[in-house]
Amino acid sequence: VLTLLPYIFAFLLFLGLMEDTGYLPRVSLLLDRFFARLGFSGGALIPMLLGYGCNVPAILATRILADPRERRAAIFSIPLLACSARLTVFILFAAAFFGRNGFWVILSLYLLSTALALLTGALTRSRIFRSPPMPLLLQLPPYRLPSFRNLIQYTWLQGRKFLEEAGTIIFATAVFLWLLASLPPGTPYASEGTILARIGKLFTPFLAPLGFGHWQITVALGLGFIAKEVIIGALGAVLAMDGSLRNALTALLPSPAAACAFLVFTLFYTPCLPTTMTIWKETRDRRFVLSILLYSLGLAWLLAFLAYHLGNSLLRP
Repeated sequence: VLTLLPYIFAFLLFLGLMEDTGYLPRVSLLLDRFFARLGFSGGALIPMLLGYGCNVPAILATRILADPRERRAAIFSIPLLACSARLTVFILFAAAFFGRNGFWVILSLYLLSTALALLTGALTRSRIFRSPPMPLLLQLPPYRLPSFRNLIQYTWLQGRKFLEEAGTIIFATAVFLWLLASLPPGTPYASEGTILARIGKLFTPFLAPLGFGHWQITVALGLGFIAKEVIIGALGAVLAMDGSLRNALTALLPSPAAACAFLVFTLFYTPCLPTTMTIWKETRDRRFVLSILLYSLGLAWLLAFLAYHLGNSLLRP
């Protein structure tokens, strides 16, 4: 929960600053023509940009979209954007498997993320959340110096609201998963004899066609549902007990193609718990939240499957 607060408060401060100075409407106006081709208004730019930092404030930022259907289409596509938490996973795997080519791998992941987020938004806007196009009518306020008092008050009130509502659920889920990794009593933490490992082995066949069918990987991805940066800590707990995590990963995964498939899967599979709870809080629609989870999981599996098998074909002597 605490690792998310800097993103939340930074976003709220940034949004309040842009609103208070009068610049936010001007950004939306400049990009309105480009987003109109995708079925959105220029106001969708701010949530999309914030999604690269953290999907949670990006979902909150969709409040600036006046059309409810446009807002739902934006919320549906934002979880596909590569947030900074996923970048930590990209860096580790790029260094372990791709060496000097790691930069191009990470850049490709960001380009793929952007393309599929925009494509998903355009398809959902034109096929599911259809509505007559609304012209972007804005009153451009004059530029002015922001009020420090207003910025602090706005940031604190909105940030405290997130902490009270989403924080309790996140904390309870984290404690529950920690218990699973510690039981039954007497077993080493996150070892094969724990309940968490047994659960991971149940879902391992689901990931086996992707090239990383190991219960350690399954557990790490499962814990990544709390927050994507948890994947690194989970892998370290179950793989690098007596040595380097980098060496353990290269020994566990059979080829760079499997590592690439893992990165693609990590990029797109179900949004983290804070993002999921924020979507629920903003929409109050269970079917909508479930459709996002299933769509992202199915898309991640399909693209990871293609990345693994195409990679093996290209790298085969």
